[in-house]
Amino acid sequence: MKLISTAAATIAVTLITASAFAQATERKTSILTFSAPVQVPGTTLQAGTYVLEAATPASDIVWRVMDAHRQHVLAYMFYRPLRRTWNQAAAGNGKPLIQLYETPAGTPPALKIVYYPGDTWGYEFAYPVEQAKHLAAVTHQPILATNSDGKTTAVPKLVFVQPDGTLTPDSQAVGTSGTTDEPQPVGTTGDGDDNPIPAP
Repeated sequence: MKLISTAAATIAVTLITASAFAQATERKTSILTFSAPVQVPGTTLQAGTYVLEAATPASDIVWRVMDAHRQHVLAYMFYRPLRRTWNQAAAGNGKPLIQLYETPAGTPPALKIVYYPGDTWGYEFAYPVEQAKHLAAVTHQPILATNSDGKTTAVPKLVFVQPDGTLTPDSQAVGTSGTTDEPQPVGTTGDGDDNPIPAP
């Protein structure tokens, strides 16, 4: 378990890679346990345990969050790829790594990036535009956003919501023209205050 401190609270985050190796590898399944509420695109998760995995392993464009028993999908999320070095991937010691947007007191921190163990490509999740506007305002950072529906849209239109509420285009949308078979490397957004959280 790893503790992170934000202005709002100290949150214990436990990430466990699923033990059913074949399915876990295909879907990149991880089990997340939060000790306090955490925002994900489209909703706020209460303290508890959740399953995070690729909803569409063949195309790997949409991720989902499910309850611990896999009975209910709580969120579908688009992402854009982020690259880390092999050295950074190796430093994770075979454990998932998540990054949260830090938020002020009274606002739950928000899921930003997940790196599956050993992967050099990570997933920066896109928030619904209205949720992203609120996050951008309270974090003073651009937030990746979309109005595309993860259940019905094949290729999302991604934008950044700026702290002043304006929208700017993102040229790294998954599956759009200009991308190759492998995602193009892109940098993180924000001012560097985000907390990387390696799992225990």
